[in-house]
Amino acid sequence: IALSPNKKFIAIAESGEHPQIQIVDTSTRKRRKVLTVTDLGSDRFVAMSFSADGRHLATQGGAPQWNLLYWNWERSKPLAQVQVTRDQALQASRETGHLVTQVSINPRDPLHIIVSGNGLFRFYRFVDGLLKHIPGGLGKAHTQNFTTHAWITEERIVVATESADLLLVEEGEFRCPLPAAPADNHSILSIVPTSRGFICGGEMGII
Repeated sequence: IALSPNKKFIAIAESGEHPQIQIVDTSTRKRRKVLTVTDLGSDRFVAMSFSADGRHLATQGGAPQWNLLYWNWERSKPLAQVQVTRDQALQASRETGHLVTQVSINPRDPLHIIVSGNGLFRFYRFVDGLLKHIPGGLGKAHTQNFTTHAWITEERIVVATESADLLLVEEGEFRCPLPAAPADNHSILSIVPTSRGFICGGEMGII
């Protein structure tokens, strides 16, 4: 399930032989659109994110193909689609179904997308009708299991790891680990930006 930042729409993904996404208007509680694709390469969607204005939607298909799709959902067809990795080093994660855990759209730039998960943190941009992988992120030096991430500003992203580390990415590049992790050895599962920073939630109910 994904809620648009303007609170106007909810996306509900359904798994099965023909996976689909229903877009529901929160004010009328009526279904606005049903999104389907014939070549998802999976029986489910594992992550979704709306753009800030609620017009665009990024959806991540699951194993075995791990296809990322970018929609103007009112048109009912994806604008672009790309397989998020062909790296053989990630083959085990691809096959076991634990590669991607989150997708998000830049709150100020609806063409800029992040995909993160087990050993994966990548930027994509919708350009000339294609989703293109763009340089940046955490690089090969950081191949941990990234449990969640959040855009704190248009240029700053905080990324959490399974070992409870917090990493700062700024202007597309890794800057530094944050000095005080909120939960010793307890995975951080959620990051919510606020006007003065961000809030983390993790295992054992730690905030």
